[in-house]
Amino acid sequence: MKESKNAMAGSTVRGLLLVQAMFGQILGFENDLITEQLISYGAHTRCELAFLSHFVDPGDTILDIGAHIGTFTIPLAQKVGPNGLVIAVEADQRNHAVLVANTKLTQTSDRVQAANLLVGSPAETYELAQDESNTGMSHPIPVTDRTRGIRGLTLDEISAGKRQVAIVKIVVQGMELEALCGAEQLLLSSRPILYVQVHRETLSQYNASPEQIDLFLRARGYRFFVNVGDRNAAHDRFVIAEVDKLGELGAHFDLLAIPQNHARLSRTGFS
Repeated sequence: MKESKNAMAGSTVRGLLLVQAMFGQILGFENDLITEQLISYGAHTRCELAFLSHFVDPGDTILDIGAHIGTFTIPLAQKVGPNGLVIAVEADQRNHAVLVANTKLTQTSDRVQAANLLVGSPAETYELAQDESNTGMSHPIPVTDRTRGIRGLTLDEISAGKRQVAIVKIVVQGMELEALCGAEQLLLSSRPILYVQVHRETLSQYNASPEQIDLFLRARGYRFFVNVGDRNAAHDRFVIAEVDKLGELGAHFDLLAIPQNHARLSRTGFS
């Protein structure tokens, strides 16, 4: 079903489709990779979503950093239930507008706080570079003219004053290490489970690497797990493996990092 300019109340955003995802009808961008995945599989990286959801409990507070249009935010909000909360952070205004509309369409807006913020260094201001074929690939570029940029915020700033955070998902197109470095207080106080996209090429654009993420999280008492089954498929199966060294995993993977002695560590099947 092709959407008109009235697809979102009060908005003139065009080029949207109403898509039947496994978690309800949502809006997606036309001619977009993530929309195609929603149509083909019912979700974006459906097996990875199932993998992360395995560690989510009702009542949890989750930070979804790089929420895009809500493809993880909404099913996670459904799982945490009415007593839970998903704080969905999306820097791209275009994506954020669709995210807000999708929480209304799926009746999850009561448990989602959608914030149009950019996670990065507070010492920097950024502009967003967009990829029209994959709207999930918007990524920040530091700029020298601070009058026209977006100030970066740390995860510690975003989570300050919030209740205990159970899980943090970070997909920020290469800024993942920067995001983690700005979460020292959060990692210390909440000891959350982390789900982090690790992409060697995009990390290198910010002078970071999988090896640096490994060192950072190992020093803070985290163990590493990945899904070695399908990533995109029309099913919810996943296969968990523990990882010794992130640098040996290849160019692109999704990392689940769990603190040692965490109560949900048993769900991995590894002692």
